[in-house]
Amino acid sequence: MAFRCQVIGKWRGRKLPDSMRKEFKEPIGRLVLNKDVTHEHLQSIIGDRMIIACGDATALRLEELGIGYSLAIIDGKTKRGTNLDVDCLPGAVTSIKNPPAMITNRMFNLIRENLDFLDYYRYDKLIIDVIGEEDLAVIPCIICGKIGTVICYGQPNEGMVIVKVSRKLKKLANDIYNRMDRYYTRGS
Repeated sequence: MAFRCQVIGKWRGRKLPDSMRKEFKEPIGRLVLNKDVTHEHLQSIIGDRMIIACGDATALRLEELGIGYSLAIIDGKTKRGTNLDVDCLPGAVTSIKNPPAMITNRMFNLIRENLDFLDYYRYDKLIIDVIGEEDLAVIPCIICGKIGTVICYGQPNEGMVIVKVSRKLKKLANDIYNRMDRYYTRGS
């Protein structure tokens, strides 16, 4: 007689295993060094594409440079330990919980819904204010973003990474996401 193994609980998302942490040390796009992060230089790279800013310092820097973003995903914290008040950034705000080293299903779906909303309604600016951490938000942004969308995120102590969504990059992001551990909560 065969025994069936059943997971008791509900699938809530993906968790980054320790074995994959090294993969996130290197930028997955073009690194622009801090000294070169200027309006003219970034504009020459980004052009007229939709911009997603992942991270507080990145969103603030893009705004200060007059480039802006369509979607910003922030958590109120920066590498330097500074707390950023969401009210200092322009845009309609939605808050969500997302634990460290995780991409919850709710976070993934909210990113997709915001990108669909921006695409359909051509809304100016949206902000996802994460209670917890937004460090892995780049992955669902690549998966859900349209080809050609630009994602900007900070590379600690180095500069800003500019990622242009492509089919190849979507495949890589899907592969990373699928290799992450499934996260379950107890109960039904």
